[in-house]
Amino acid sequence: MKNSMTIRKLITSVVTTVLLLFFMINTSSNKLIFIPFLICSISMVGKCVAQLLKQDKAAVIFQKLFVLGFLLFVVGFLIVACYVSIRDKNYSLLIFSIPFWLVAFFLFKNKFLKKKPREERENGIDFRIVISGTLVTIALLAGVFLIILGFKRVDTGLIFAGAFFAFGAFTFVMAALMLKGCFEKFRIDIFGLYVGIFFVVFGLGITLFVLQTQNFGLWILIPVLMAVAGAAQIIKCLRNRNGRE
Repeated sequence: MKNSMTIRKLITSVVTTVLLLFFMINTSSNKLIFIPFLICSISMVGKCVAQLLKQDKAAVIFQKLFVLGFLLFVVGFLIVACYVSIRDKNYSLLIFSIPFWLVAFFLFKNKFLKKKPREERENGIDFRIVISGTLVTIALLAGVFLIILGFKRVDTGLIFAGAFFAFGAFTFVMAALMLKGCFEKFRIDIFGLYVGIFFVVFGLGITLFVLQTQNFGLWILIPVLMAVAGAAQIIKCLRNRNGRE
């Protein structure tokens, strides 16, 4: 049963890699945007092959490579968002991007840096938690405000920006709850289900926003693929009642 699921993942990853390479070769747009997705798809191919060959160490390496590809996409998106914010002199968005930089940093730290031996916590206030919590709260409130303002003005851009901040802030909260072990008793992978919903909403939001501009090319396949990946993640979490493979 486990091997059949791994084989299905392998086939999906190979098809995805071939499609990405095809569109990357044939597009006249900037090809750099495809690199993070290619890293993720190729690493999934390698991980599936390693699992079929019972090479656990290689599977772990490919899993880290997948996380690296995801981080490249997130960091690249944040860099572009910050650049646009500075260019348009909208400096408030730079503040709202801080929680997402923190999420990327902690994900990199947990996956690639050696963890120090667990030490007894000193009594007192952990200012990292206070600062992170404050920034996340600001981003969440800003997202809700932008969504409400967008509906009042019938502005799709504001609604999308608000959803981005709200979902991003709540993702930080969900990640913190997951690290605390709050979802371990659930038979369904709650965090994985949330990530799937996030990708569907985010991918469809970008797609609708781009379609309204009537100025798009093969780039529109990226948010579409994000939505498809999110839908696949949702189905996987709902079908896998044990929550983990």
